[in-house]
Amino acid sequence: MIILSRLRIVAFALAVSAFTFAGCDSAIDPSLDDSNPEARSSASLSGESSITLNQYVVLYEGRSYDAAGDKTTFSYRVTGTGVAPALSHFSIELPECAPALASYTPPKAAKTGVDPITGIFGIKWHAFVGINASAAYNVTFPGDVPQGTIRVAVQGGPESRRSVEAGPLPGPCKDADRYAISGLVFEDTDTDGVPDDIEASLPDVTVLLAFPAGDTLSARTDATGAYRFEELPAGVYTVRIPSSTNEDDFNETLFAYFVHTGANTADPSLSITLGPDADSADLGFAPVPTDIIEEIVDGTLETTGETVAFWKDQLEAAIDGGVAEIDAATLLGYLDTIETLYLADPYQFGTENRLQTALDYLKHKADAPDWYELREELLATELNAVRGLGVTGATDLQNALIAWGEALVIANAPADASALVSTPAPA
Repeated sequence: MIILSRLRIVAFALAVSAFTFAGCDSAIDPSLDDSNPEARSSASLSGESSITLNQYVVLYEGRSYDAAGDKTTFSYRVTGTGVAPALSHFSIELPECAPALASYTPPKAAKTGVDPITGIFGIKWHAFVGINASAAYNVTFPGDVPQGTIRVAVQGGPESRRSVEAGPLPGPCKDADRYAISGLVFEDTDTDGVPDDIEASLPDVTVLLAFPAGDTLSARTDATGAYRFEELPAGVYTVRIPSSTNEDDFNETLFAYFVHTGANTADPSLSITLGPDADSADLGFAPVPTDIIEEIVDGTLETTGETVAFWKDQLEAAIDGGVAEIDAATLLGYLDTIETLYLADPYQFGTENRLQTALDYLKHKADAPDWYELREELLATELNAVRGLGVTGATDLQNALIAWGEALVIANAPADASALVSTPAPA
């Protein structure tokens, strides 16, 4: 059960939001619920995948086996991102498990051996690729060589000859025993570190995976808060959520208004030893309502909106046939959307007298339980949201707060579900 002092401050935060959360360009996105558990975001090292090294995108284009010639080719493409320095060398690891090379392209300016900087034994091309150019590389082996995980490297130069970055990509046969790391990034309502059915997901969060050698991969959480890394060799890895990225993601907002609920709140990361798979690498976060209120009050979060009283007036006018800014049909459409936004329980308006039920939800006596007041303020906030109103430029933050508010209502409601769904607040 969430402590009441925390519930009161959240109720106040959402009361402020009901008054001010408006002016956003689009309504709340119903697709951000958990209704599609099959959707996943992954950084897979099987099939086509890519990694950015030294301002060049290295794309693994795949493995092809020529049965007639009994040979296997692994193909890569390296493309500049327009940032100096230009590529001077590109390397592909040749693991011990692979047979001797049958051929490679481009056929010139290449040699095999151990790179003194990266320590990679492989084939290294000394061939300039411009910062806006692209080049294809292939390595071919005799026989049917399986796909594994190797390392590739990009070196810039000549002015930055020792500027080298290496990272993992699919390639010939190495580390054939491979595993996966997956988990959820979620709003940890009860701060126990374990995702529960009522706790909302946090989509669009960039998650980093650090390899034992220090190489990294990234993945973005999907609408269900899920992320996944596949085709990983055994070893000790670190899963971490960075406070800032170069991506258009939720990370900066997450660290501005939420706190990690793990053992070390300042370091949202997990150390994971692979072999077998790690399928519960979950990271929970909880909002900091005081920080959100402070930014609303001082204008850092620019907002406008409608009050609980406004929505009461609209519902009463629609019920009585009076003059309203929003007609009854539109209000009923709002209620349809709210019933399916996140959790089913906080707001179900029945099949008859739906507008009256919504109006009842917006009423409470002074001595009503705290969760009634939270439910009232939250409904006003959701009505604003589905009308297309919200924190200016921060719809993702508002969505997260609404989902968390619904979980708080459920967590603090009486055990008898009918008291939550069927019984309106006292008039």
